[in-house]
Amino acid sequence: MWSFFSPEFREPEGINLRTEDDLRLEQLHELFFRIFRNVLIADPGKKYHLWHDWWEHDGLHFPARSVRLEKLMDLTVDLNAFVKAMPKDFKVRLGITPDDFQWYLRMGYDPEDGESFLDITGPPDTRSQESLAAEFTAMNLKCIQENASEYYRRIVSQADQ
Repeated sequence: MWSFFSPEFREPEGINLRTEDDLRLEQLHELFFRIFRNVLIADPGKKYHLWHDWWEHDGLHFPARSVRLEKLMDLTVDLNAFVKAMPKDFKVRLGITPDDFQWYLRMGYDPEDGESFLDITGPPDTRSQESLAAEFTAMNLKCIQENASEYYRRIVSQADQ
C-alpha cells in the first residue's frame, strides 16, 4: 500500500487538538498567533518546514519550503501575509513543522465559503498539551482532542480520491 506521507515527512504522533467549529479569519489568525507565540516558539535558529497538506482534498501531502523563525513571525503579525501564505485550493491546508517534528500545525482559509480551520498535534509532553488547550479556551473556542494517528488516517480515508 502507498503512503500518503512525503518521504521527508514524519507522521504526527500524540494528541490532535482542533476547533470544533469553523473560525472567522480574524479568529484563525489570533489563534495561530497565540499558539505560535505562547506555546511553540523556541530556538530562533531553528528551521521550520511548510507543507501543502492535501490530506482532506485528495489524501496527498507535499513539501513546500523551509523557513526561519522570522518568516513565521511575519505571519503572526501581518494578516495580509497570513492570508497570502494559505494555499488557495479547496480543502488544502498550510502545514508547519519544526525540524525535529515535535509538532505539526495545519490551518486553512477558504475566502469563498469563509471556512477557516486550525489543528495541531504535539508537542508530546502533557504540559504543552495543556498549554495548547488553554489557548483555545482563552478564546472561548470548543476544542476537540483525539489520537493523532486515528484522526489523520480518518481524514485521509475520507478524502476525494
